Amino acid sequence: MSMFTWVDFAEDDRRKMADVIALFSEKETRDELGIGGIRDTFADLLFPATSTIQTRARYFLFIPWIYQELERRRTLPADIERLARRDEIRLIRALENGGETDGIIGTLARDKLARLPSSIYWAGLGRLGIRRFAGSQEQYHREFATFYPTSLRRLVAEDEGTAGPAAWSTSLPSAPSGFLEKAAFGLSKREAKYLAERIWEFGPTVFGSLLGSADAEIDSAFVWDTTFAANLGPSLRSQIAHAQNFSELMHGAALLYNFMLACEANRKSLQDEYREELATWAELIEAAEPRYLSWDRKLFWTVVRESMHAVSPAAHKFVDRWIDHTLRSAKLTRIADDAAAQSLVVAREAQVKRTRKRIGNARALERWNEASGAGQIDYRWFRVKIIADDIRQGLG
Repeated sequence: MSMFTWVDFAEDDRRKMADVIALFSEKETRDELGIGGIRDTFADLLFPATSTIQTRARYFLFIPWIYQELERRRTLPADIERLARRDEIRLIRALENGGETDGIIGTLARDKLARLPSSIYWAGLGRLGIRRFAGSQEQYHREFATFYPTSLRRLVAEDEGTAGPAAWSTSLPSAPSGFLEKAAFGLSKREAKYLAERIWEFGPTVFGSLLGSADAEIDSAFVWDTTFAANLGPSLRSQIAHAQNFSELMHGAALLYNFMLACEANRKSLQDEYREELATWAELIEAAEPRYLSWDRKLFWTVVRESMHAVSPAAHKFVDRWIDHTLRSAKLTRIADDAAAQSLVVAREAQVKRTRKRIGNARALERWNEASGAGQIDYRWFRVKIIADDIRQGLG
């Protein structure tokens, strides 16, 4: 059994590790071949302040509202974790009382909920400037008395110099009365405008442009399949093109990996399923080949290199080799039986997983869920379009 121990990581590192743990069994987000840093580079460019486990936009307000009320009550630092958790659990019932069913975090786990909404949204709150305190959630709890309302800070500060700034944006819309008794995900116009403005402050992004296009179609499985994407400016279209090409081409590696696991496990029906998916993938790649051949991969790697996400030379090499092999293959529709392609995947899995690799390891293969990272990368689009729709409906 794996064990993760929290040390004093930087907040971004803590958030990434927590997200990995929470998403370990989700089909699309699992990073079996060590390309998650590239995926996250473009997810953050396209849709800043989001994550794959956020659900609804109004949680960006619920969390600071809960903490602001606890600040107002001068909750002791020793009690803040317990009382904040209590109120986040209360929010589950409040949303149900308000008639909500979709997107409630913890509706099944209730008081046993391990990952609270505040933890899920903490990093995004910071990126949006809603959370002004720069540290981790644990640090905020330890220093909680520093953030009591100004007139009360003198009671707990040794002198006025120790009283810190507000933990939350001073322009945050006020909490509605009784929201921990009855609440809904619908945003008021003021709330929606506030969130949209926070996102627009990032400058031109696909996310921000989406919020500014009330009639933009968002039902497609991928952002690049929307008519909205085709009407963006050249810089944003370039970001989407890089993301699309990487997603489409690397999907084949994920499918081949799972096909090979199905063969190792002697699962004939799954072998047939993945063989068919690989053939379909190959046809799509061949149809789009001119686009891939004109793709400026040097610029793609420059974008990745300039991001905050670490991508190892080994990951860079694997991606380039896979793409080169894919575009040079004379029989791509038969890639399931391509020894050279299989060799690339075997070597990369061994490099990433080491003793935990599944290929050639019967014990590790037993833990295979039949679809390890087999979904095509969508860069959080399946979550973003829900959050964006919440905000757009509020804007009217």
